[in-house]
Amino acid sequence: MCSAPPADRGHPAVEREARAWPVAPFRGETGGVCPVGGEKAGPRGGGQVTRQQEVKVLKGLRGENEKWAAATRELLRQHNVTMINLIGGPGCGKTALLCRLAEHLGGSARVAVLEGDVETTYDARRIAETGIPVRQLLTGGACHLEARLVHAGLQELPLADLDFVFVENVGNLVCPAEFDIGERAKVAVVSVTEGEDKPEKYPLVFRLAGAVILTKADLLPHVPFDAPSLERHLRKVNSTAPLLITSALTGQGVRETADCFGGWRT
Repeated sequence: MCSAPPADRGHPAVEREARAWPVAPFRGETGGVCPVGGEKAGPRGGGQVTRQQEVKVLKGLRGENEKWAAATRELLRQHNVTMINLIGGPGCGKTALLCRLAEHLGGSARVAVLEGDVETTYDARRIAETGIPVRQLLTGGACHLEARLVHAGLQELPLADLDFVFVENVGNLVCPAEFDIGERAKVAVVSVTEGEDKPEKYPLVFRLAGAVILTKADLLPHVPFDAPSLERHLRKVNSTAPLLITSALTGQGVRETADCFGGWRT
């Protein structure tokens, strides 16, 4: 059961900062190749790596990522900030939901966003229009955010003036689930225009999720999607995560989602 959010209080300093918040992006250093499922070219682009070499590289990358994730957790602990990692496919409605959440939480919690994408700053600019601090994180081709890039983005946020940082990960249900970025919780996002069987097709992200959000519920009368069926599939991989049914268009479920996140405050 999700707990209630913190009591209402205003934060004019953050609001003033947000009005002119920059969205110039940070870029990752992966070279556009995903270390989980990318091409297996040799160091100079020629030849094939062996399985042993691949495992060694992956272990090194994961070890480095874990160090940055631990550093991020300590940074967030020092500032008493709760970071939530939203993971979902492209177009599932993560950005629209964050805009709605920002509006709802504006009077009760101090919020910022780290916006992850392969390229462009379009989504960060949409978030900035709500008046909250945002930084764009660009992977340059990689299919997930790494802890080091997230840590760099956090350094540019007014952490002393925040309660929550929402991370919108790159649109992908696979790789982002495999990389710890130092978050308090992962949240899986799926829309009614996708299949009800997503939790079993992509079990890791749904298994790790502290909550699952169904978006675009306003379309339910118009699409052949069965929410109870989604929950049945979800319970096969995760017996406890709440399923939150939302619509960024109508505002349905936004309050319940905010209440759930409020229960995760550090």
